[in-house]
Amino acid sequence: MATALPIRRRRRRARLLAASFAAAAALAAGAPATEAASVGWTGLPADEIWYATSPGEDNHLVVTVHGDRLVFQDAVAIFPGYACTAGTPSDPAKPNAANCARTPLTSLDLSLGDGTNFAL
Repeated sequence: MATALPIRRRRRRARLLAASFAAAAALAAGAPATEAASVGWTGLPADEIWYATSPGEDNHLVVTVHGDRLVFQDAVAIFPGYACTAGTPSDPAKPNAANCARTPLTSLDLSLGDGTNFAL
């Protein structure tokens, strides 16, 4: 049986900063700046995973459990942050996905921005 995690939707300066870095990385990689997201663990103690997007993008975020990993998949590229890796556990090259260890997770912080968004 899956355990529901509390999802807090709020904007934090650190999350927006992370999204800005993701947008800069997307520009460096040749992708439009409005099509990038970032995911990672908070600092110590690391008990929360944050997900931040760039302003104006449309996000279709799906979060699933794959063994001991949380898998994030979106319509835009996802850049992995602290304690996360690119792709899915079965497809590390997947550009619109990232995965993170799910323990000792107590909450998710999703900042989807101002586009047309949904999260499952």
